Amino acid sequence: HVGLATSSRHVTAERNLKAFGLFDKFETVTCGEDVVHGKPDPEMYLLACERAGFTPEECAVVEDSRNGCVSGITAGCHVFAVPDIVPLPQDVVDGCEAVLDTLFDLAAAVKAVR
Repeated sequence: HVGLATSSRHVTAERNLKAFGLFDKFETVTCGEDVVHGKPDPEMYLLACERAGFTPEECAVVEDSRNGCVSGITAGCHVFAVPDIVPLPQDVVDGCEAVLDTLFDLAAAVKAVR
């Protein structure tokens, strides 16, 4: 199962992902307007897990920001970070399963956790 949990509004996420043929790759989509509290609150990931039919402990989260990582960690998911421009603070790094240089490293990192 591949789901999307984004703070973006649904219309924005759909437009941007459809532009690259990616929107239909997600089986579930959870957006900013679906929750009361946005990231770093865990509500976004808890709802995304529920919609996907999995417990947070069964889910892997891929994030690029501090707030996203904190949201996934607090929800109880396995968080894999691929930091954007801003480096992650050490406490967030410590809560992640792995901090990767590129998405190309994701498959091996997930397999290592299994």
